[in-house]
Amino acid sequence: MEEPAPLPQPAARVGGPAVPGGSSLTWRSSAGSGARNAEAVLKLHRLRFVERRGHDAGLELIEERRKHNCQADLELQREHAAKVRSLKEAGDERLKSLNSTGSFSHRSKEERAREEEARREHLEARDEGAQRFQQLASTHREELAAMTARVSTRPDMSTRTREDLRALEAKRTDPEEAEAATKKRHREKVERHLEEHRAMSARVAALPRTTFRNRARREEIEERRLDLGEAAEKHAQRVQERARWFEQEAEAMMSRVAATPHATFWTKEERAALEEVRQETEASIAMRKQRAQEFSAAHAQDLSAMRERVQATPRATFWTKEERQQIEELRGDPDELRARAEQQARERAEAYRQDKKEMAARVAAIPKSTFLDPEHHARRRHAEALRLRQPQASVAAARKPR
Repeated sequence: MEEPAPLPQPAARVGGPAVPGGSSLTWRSSAGSGARNAEAVLKLHRLRFVERRGHDAGLELIEERRKHNCQADLELQREHAAKVRSLKEAGDERLKSLNSTGSFSHRSKEERAREEEARREHLEARDEGAQRFQQLASTHREELAAMTARVSTRPDMSTRTREDLRALEAKRTDPEEAEAATKKRHREKVERHLEEHRAMSARVAALPRTTFRNRARREEIEERRLDLGEAAEKHAQRVQERARWFEQEAEAMMSRVAATPHATFWTKEERAALEEVRQETEASIAMRKQRAQEFSAAHAQDLSAMRERVQATPRATFWTKEERQQIEELRGDPDELRARAEQQARERAEAYRQDKKEMAARVAAIPKSTFLDPEHHARRRHAEALRLRQPQASVAAARKPR
């Protein structure tokens, strides 16, 4: 196996293990000085450059790290499986105990009895309140009728005499007659206003026309007003000429662009191959969309057929009618059961997020192992960026219109 070229020497050479030649140096990993993987980096350096074992030393260290991490993952998987198994066993035990007691509620018999008693007391209080409200309404109606009767039996208490009341009654008119009189007065007022307006317009029209401009000034203004139409026609003509000139310049520019040779390193055969691949890609995309639509339609048909078969299937259950009635009687409040299930789901989700966070922290705590210095990493990233950018620029140049 060919021995690889040694890595560039780092700038810092203070402290650290002794190397052939009598000098000491401090190796810095990609995580920085004083990182946890400093021993691993020194071990890799010793195997590659001191013991001269070459690239195989790095592969051995990688394999050792892989086995160690795989063992940790297996341990974590076993712990998770044991935890899930314990949760399942606890749930099974809970179901067995509930089935043995004949109730699927987490409340005891005494608690359910107290709740039923409280519910009945609430219903009794509601009925008592409704009855009391009806009694109050009946009493109010009776008192109102008695008060109205007492008021109607009393004589009129007015400050006006009988003669004043007769005079007011004589002056009072019918509302419809009053509305008709008001409309008539309004029409008369509108007619008077129109007559006055017509008379004023006639007086103004009879007055002679007066202006402070002489005849020559009025003729000059009229001539300029006519010149405005000619100026508008000239402006429209100039706009049309400018539009024709712009179109000619655009055609000339496009012809010059078309006559310019293509600035690309792809040959004509390579551009044709790229265009063919692009068209095949579009055709494959269209074919995939069509297949997806067909699959969706078939899936919808299968789903509807399955629903029809399920609806046509008679209801099958191993519970007898008496057992179902007993379960229905012992069943708890659905809202409470739903709230409890949601709470358990949230607790399990929180435990899962905590386990995932701890797992991510353990993975992040694993030190990075590499035998390349930051300069080599920078060159690799730059080369990868150029490689990814080159095909896009080439395809864009090939699709550019001629």
